Amino acid sequence: MWIELSKRKIPQPDKTAPGEEILAAYSPIVSPMSSSQDKRHVKYNILSGTSIPCPHAAGVAAYVKTFHPDCFDHECYQKFRVEFAYESGLINPTKAIRPRLVYDASKEDYIKILCGLGYDERKLRHILGANSPCPKVSKKVLPRDLNYSSLTAMVSPSKSFNVSFHRIVRNVGFANSTYNDTAFTNSEVKAVVEPEVLFFKSLHEKKSFVVSITEGQRVLPTNFSMASSSLVWSDGSHSVRSLVIVYALSN
Repeated sequence: MWIELSKRKIPQPDKTAPGEEILAAYSPIVSPMSSSQDKRHVKYNILSGTSIPCPHAAGVAAYVKTFHPDCFDHECYQKFRVEFAYESGLINPTKAIRPRLVYDASKEDYIKILCGLGYDERKLRHILGANSPCPKVSKKVLPRDLNYSSLTAMVSPSKSFNVSFHRIVRNVGFANSTYNDTAFTNSEVKAVVEPEVLFFKSLHEKKSFVVSITEGQRVLPTNFSMASSSLVWSDGSHSVRSLVIVYALSN
């Protein structure tokens, strides 16, 4: 499902983990050189590649769940998510166990997105293992409407754009807390957030906000051109960062 959603304007991957020359467990059946002429057998090997970050990320998720056993997979994922190109970095397990704001998304939210992408009940049954009719409202739901921490918009090349994202965050930090927004604007992307301040009076209280994205000093000129930025909510000592991606693609 995530592969399909990533094709349709939800970026994947949007987090990174160590994957270059990592000491890892290794199958004793296969030689270190994966060659019939190599007769060695080892329990560990130095490995690199895209599959190597997976156990790191899985380990971080398991670590986070020991501190938050009631968190759902999507919520745990959001706790250690990092960004695409702007202000990107590696997952941080020690910071992930102390989140402050989380973006909730339910099973029903994903069903609406899939229905909006054209999935029918038969395809949904293959994914969910049960019958699930599409809500009528889902026909108008776009991938960017998912309450996801990343904000991604597809726009037309060489044209002005104005895209709005509606998001809801839940306070899992302190009962009385205030978060101010910082939207990083560059020559290609301008971001305006409304409201600019979120006031929370209790734990698990939810607040909504809207992020409006417009072009900066110039539009995205060609197909596949891209610009990135980020949005940060901060209470002065903790920061919750979201990725902003705008890319140009002809319909």
